[in-house]
Amino acid sequence: MAVIVTGATGRIGHAMVQRLLAEGAAVRVLSRRPLLAQDLFGGSVEIHEWHPFSENVPAAALDGVRGVLHLMGAPFADGPIRGRDALATSSRLVATRRMIDALAGCGVRLLVVSPAIVPREVPAGAVAAHAFDGMDDLGQGGAPLPWEEVALAAHSDSLSVAVVRLGLLTQPSEALVALVALARMGLVPKLDGAQIGAITPGDATAMLSGLLARSDLTGLFHGVAPIPIPGQVIREALEQLRPAFIPGGITLPSMVTTRLLARYLGLLATILTASQVPEPRRLLAAGAVFETPDPTDALLAALQTVAELDVQPTSGRLRERVKAVVGPVVAKALRRGQVSTAEATPQATGSPATDEQPPPPTAQRPRDRADGGM
Repeated sequence: MAVIVTGATGRIGHAMVQRLLAEGAAVRVLSRRPLLAQDLFGGSVEIHEWHPFSENVPAAALDGVRGVLHLMGAPFADGPIRGRDALATSSRLVATRRMIDALAGCGVRLLVVSPAIVPREVPAGAVAAHAFDGMDDLGQGGAPLPWEEVALAAHSDSLSVAVVRLGLLTQPSEALVALVALARMGLVPKLDGAQIGAITPGDATAMLSGLLARSDLTGLFHGVAPIPIPGQVIREALEQLRPAFIPGGITLPSMVTTRLLARYLGLLATILTASQVPEPRRLLAAGAVFETPDPTDALLAALQTVAELDVQPTSGRLRERVKAVVGPVVAKALRRGQVSTAEATPQATGSPATDEQPPPPTAQRPRDRADGGM
């Protein structure tokens, strides 16, 4: 029996393919970029090209399948601001609908993985929060996201469906790159009061593998460690990354922090700024054991790794968005005499940043997420 993985070229998707192979599963990868998948996995997996916006799931990929791990979706933290969240949402919605249509009557297990984002507004036509078992455990006051709603509604005797809202992975990512880049400019986001739901990659893959094998566990699950990470801990770590020539720096007000991170990370920023995070109650009730119940040290280590690699998106989107959002705040601080002119100019560590600075080597950037936003 085979397991299908979509979004396998993303960080968590790649890790899950490796874990499933180690467990002896026959893995089939559905990807929009089969050549990239071939480079990553070679002949260890069966690869099928799939473009959800224009075609159905390849019939050849479904023969003998026992489960589907569905991760595919455009990333929330990449691309231009205009339409980014809409594309990330629509790509997941379309792909999920096509997958459900393909699996109708097949008697398989479908595990849909979502980032643990908080929607800015309740989607039109969304079902009530209590409609599915476990929804009252959200702690976010929101209805299901559109693709989650479609997936959960498809559960039947012949299709066992579970949805996992995956927290922030404690590894280098666009979210951590944005935080470090801001700190290098002397700008520290004020995350005090935030409770960050996170999980280590090892616990995440173990949890997803376990859920994929348990068709009796259905509904919504919160893929976060039992202990959330206090935002203040992250702020204190970022303060240590300020350039030496900006000793005081600028601690961004909460409202500006939210706006700036949202402009760079889209809805993914809500993972960093949420004041409440759900607990993995249903996972714990099902017997899940977390190797790292408190992922704080793991996230701090990942943050330090990003800082040491010096991955700085300051030559592109982030610098433009910092100027647009933070500029008025800096100007106001200058009028009040709270910062000097030198402090008010975002610069890279050691020397002023210029438009001619080359981007960091590709090898230093987080993994390209061609098929998934996770």
